[in-house]
Amino acid sequence: MESDHSLFTRYSPYNPPLTVKLANNDVIFALGWGVIRLMINNGATWEPIELPFLHVPDLRCTLISVSALTSEGVFFETDAKGAGMHHADGTTIAQVDCIDGLYYLRAK
Repeated sequence: MESDHSLFTRYSPYNPPLTVKLANNDVIFALGWGVIRLMINNGATWEPIELPFLHVPDLRCTLISVSALTSEGVFFETDAKGAGMHHADGTTIAQVDCIDGLYYLRAK
């Protein structure tokens, strides 16, 4: 989920908006969905990847859904230090850090 509409390279609005329930039970709305091109660090270099995101203007940070990524053919190997994000063929897409129990993807 991403709040910044300008980051979307392709975009389709929802009519009506989609209801999004947050972990604290607050409700906000997704106004549409689209594709964002990210540069992510695979441990050695920065590589481009395009991923689908919901457009949620009231969100205060960018969130990436693991279930949305798995539907795109991405899988994860996790441990206490972080995770490896991989294509179905096993090639590494990114290294993901685990800090205080949350996974952080280094992306531009």
